[in-house]
Amino acid sequence: IPKSKSSSSSSSSSLNNDDDIDDNDDGDDVMMTTTPVVVGFVDVDNRPRTRPIDPPRPYVSDLVVHEDYRRRGIAKQLIQYCEDRVQQHPIDSPCLYIRVEQDNTAAQIMYQSLDYHPLSHPIFGVKDTTVLLRKEFATNQQ
Repeated sequence: IPKSKSSSSSSSSSLNNDDDIDDNDDGDDVMMTTTPVVVGFVDVDNRPRTRPIDPPRPYVSDLVVHEDYRRRGIAKQLIQYCEDRVQQHPIDSPCLYIRVEQDNTAAQIMYQSLDYHPLSHPIFGVKDTTVLLRKEFATNQQ
């Protein structure tokens, strides 16, 4: 887990300062802080798939925002940061996947607002209670 950084602004609802986001060297884990308290965390799994039933990669495997800091756009900022990172690295498929619980309506509405769409999968939503979502990014074809 990367060490968190704290910014001097403890009550800011907009977290666009580079000091508010800390990622580790391999870019897999990201935490967002506005105080010495971690207010948000996201993990992107980009390991190679070893089985056909594995989730497609890269995918957001964990996204959490401290309950005292929810409804402030932190989750959207963390997802946008992940999207930016995914688009910076050459990958076979220019997209990002997210798994979310079927009954997490608030998260599904947020992901839909960010242009994520449901995708069928032999496990997710069939043998468990999650929905697999995908967002495709535009490619620069020359």
